[in-house]
Amino acid sequence: MSAHRASVVPEVKDGIVKVLGSKFLVGLGNLAFPIFVVHGPLGQIFYKKVIATKLFGGTMMSLFGPQFFYAYLAIVLVAAWVLQKAFLTNKQVSNLSGKMVDKLSKLF
Repeated sequence: MSAHRASVVPEVKDGIVKVLGSKFLVGLGNLAFPIFVVHGPLGQIFYKKVIATKLFGGTMMSLFGPQFFYAYLAIVLVAAWVLQKAFLTNKQVSNLSGKMVDKLSKLF
């Protein structure tokens, strides 16, 4: 509760609140939902035996070993960032989805 109170004052003096409110951590927090959305499908592509074998001839673990996991993390972060910028914060997408919701709600 005190951290919340410290975060809403104009001049933040609490060190923990400053760290948690840093630009980097706030940006990473904004990517939390897009990371949740993209990590599963990308994990299936790279690590699911049936899919990865069809696409690459084997899973990334069998082809490159455990060090590919760092590349997977980077790919997930880039894909999440693209999803965030291209769709989630895009005004045109927001307007279009609002219109679609209005049309669908009129049907019911």
